[in-house]
Amino acid sequence: MSTMPSTAAMSIAPSLAIGSGVGSARAAGSATTRLAALDAARIVAALGVIWFHSVESQAMQASSVLGRFSVAFYTIIAMVFLAQSLRKNPQQNWGEFASLKFVRLYVPFLGWSLIGWALLTFAHGISGGVPQPQVSIDTLASGTSEPLWFIPFLFVALIVAFPLVRWMLADVRRQIAVAAVCVVVAIVLDFGWWWGPEEEFPVVNLPIVGKFVALSWNRCSAVYWGLAFAVVWMQWLKNSAWRAGISVAGGLALVALLSWQWIHGVDVGLKVTAGLAFTLLALAPWSGRFAQRLAAVGPWCFGLYFAHMPWIWIARAVANRQGLAISWQRDAIVFAAAVVMSILTVRTLARTKSMRWLVA
Repeated sequence: MSTMPSTAAMSIAPSLAIGSGVGSARAAGSATTRLAALDAARIVAALGVIWFHSVESQAMQASSVLGRFSVAFYTIIAMVFLAQSLRKNPQQNWGEFASLKFVRLYVPFLGWSLIGWALLTFAHGISGGVPQPQVSIDTLASGTSEPLWFIPFLFVALIVAFPLVRWMLADVRRQIAVAAVCVVVAIVLDFGWWWGPEEEFPVVNLPIVGKFVALSWNRCSAVYWGLAFAVVWMQWLKNSAWRAGISVAGGLALVALLSWQWIHGVDVGLKVTAGLAFTLLALAPWSGRFAQRLAAVGPWCFGLYFAHMPWIWIARAVANRQGLAISWQRDAIVFAAAVVMSILTVRTLARTKSMRWLVA
């Protein structure tokens, strides 16, 4: 990874966001289109997701907040890169875009649902403490392991946002208006006093759709934040002299939001706000040695997101078989095993031409 170019010359490849799937691999690999801080942030967010899903012990339960902002971050950054891609190429066809998203996102989702079912069935055979995955028509929205629901959500969010983003980019006033409306809607979704707990949301009694809504309704605000942030990024922040300072402010806000939730419990609105703060930090215009080391594995985040949950269950099954009681030590062992095995899985698939599509 080369050192960062100047702010004025810098641009960001749309394919950097998890699952954004826009832009060529050659563009993504160009030294002039990579942000080391963003690539590093992507892998940090992926590790946060793995930690969140690894925690079982009461002692470490509060620490799960470290991975709960990742979905919002990935959603926001995907909206930013969708807007940048359409700004550079406003003639993109919606049908072709939707087809590309289907291949880049939903097809790997189906593949990992099958892999997850096989691995979880294997883990269930090792230990009865591992649930046997259930498959139904709703699996097309949820997948066979917990984090897979996000991929259909991101797929739908991108193809629905596409025409709105293309329309607003034609005029600055449209962008400002859309951004303002999106901020209001996002705040209402995140902090509206009339929202009850997640389980109280009205049930939609439709196959697939009902499951999709149940899993994603309280994550939709990240799409609106992402659209608003895309306008701010393109119109002002990208080339602002204040960008470094704003990134620092985002980092401080992230620490404050995570600390509050660590003490008081996870809040739906605050975890999305933390994702927005992490986005500001991720778009910092600097690159250090540590960031570059993390950035080197940043492109693996898509595969790590897909691969980690079955390995967590297998690690738990082995721990159960060995009589290892739930504790913070077991959480750490499961996390380390899931990270190592997920990385090995992603590297193996990436080097196998016929299976590379599974890790984008």
